[in-house]
Amino acid sequence: MTDKIVAVAMRHNRVMNRDIWDIYQIKAKNIELSIDLVKQKLADRQIDILFFKQRYNERLTQLETQQQLFWREMQRFLNPIAYTEEFTDKSWWENLLYLLKDWGNF
Repeated sequence: MTDKIVAVAMRHNRVMNRDIWDIYQIKAKNIELSIDLVKQKLADRQIDILFFKQRYNERLTQLETQQQLFWREMQRFLNPIAYTEEFTDKSWWENLLYLLKDWGNF
């Protein structure tokens, strides 16, 4: 989970939708994010926490309008049965963004 959160902010060019999907799946298994581990990863990579937070928040802002792009890309990976009305609903996306925003507040 920690590597995925760091990747959201620090991957070159854009957020990889597969990272977002992996975060969702990890969270669905009730695995919690360790803020201490995020901080340790950032220190190991010599990334300033304030810089990370700024990039992370910028990426989340970009994601707010990317739901359709996310679904198109994920169709390459997911079984078509995964595309239920609940799963593709805007509220699912908003909930995921809320979760990601909450994790960026450390």
